[in-house]
Amino acid sequence: MSMIQRPGRKPITQNIAKDLRHKIEQQVYSPGQRLPTTLDLGKSYGVSPVTMVKAVNHLKEEGILETRSGVGIFVTDPATRVS
Repeated sequence: MSMIQRPGRKPITQNIAKDLRHKIEQQVYSPGQRLPTTLDLGKSYGVSPVTMVKAVNHLKEEGILETRSGVGIFVTDPATRVS
């Protein structure tokens, strides 16, 4: 299934990932810090947990976040990120 986008509009997951990236850059969330659950993050952004997981996955692919099964979502240390 493909998403239909209006010209010039990014998917909400990309916008959320951009906002989280900005918060990490501004030290709202620091390296090693555990983020709220995807359920809680989703509530704060007004989106479903599934949408929030997709946004988190964008940042995992960039090496900015990592998930630890049964523990949570964590901000990675910039010194150890692979570019």
